[in-house]
Amino acid sequence: YTYALAIDSSGNVYVAGWTKSTDFPTTSVPYDTSLNGKADAFISKFDANLSGGSAPTNYTLTINPKPTGGNITTNPSGINCGTGNICSATFTIGSSVTLSATASSGYTFGGWGGDCASCGTNATCTINMNANKTCSATFKLSSNGGGSSSSGGGYPMVASGSPVYLLILLLVPTLILLIRKFRN
Repeated sequence: YTYALAIDSSGNVYVAGWTKSTDFPTTSVPYDTSLNGKADAFISKFDANLSGGSAPTNYTLTINPKPTGGNITTNPSGINCGTGNICSATFTIGSSVTLSATASSGYTFGGWGGDCASCGTNATCTINMNANKTCSATFKLSSNGGGSSSSGGGYPMVASGSPVYLLILLLVPTLILLIRKFRN
């Protein structure tokens, strides 16, 4: 049963309603494929020709910002970002992708962000490609000069050079010098 009908600026038609069907047609990656209770809601999208079109078969994984002080690669292959310049790739819907962080000489891996934040400071992170994803990685200057992924000293290096981080990075040493000067 249809409750709403809408058309977007590209001519795509959206239909919303409910069904009691136990075999209602769905895409290859629906939210839920079973009838729950007496009825289920649905939203269907049709292109301007009123065909269902094809469901996406790939999602995009992006590393953003491009990391400084290390490199990110994926398995299956596709991304080589940091020392490499391939920071985005498509992967099959539902596939598992393992990201690996490798610190450059003089840096250590600091951790994951974005859609990979749950992986914390593990040098590898496996995610499920159930949507487009964006991950970030932080590398820190190493106090021992090595390029391992163990924790080390130094200041975190954010690849984006975010204005807030750069402001803090510049202000802290300046404030320390001013405090020392006025104490004397």
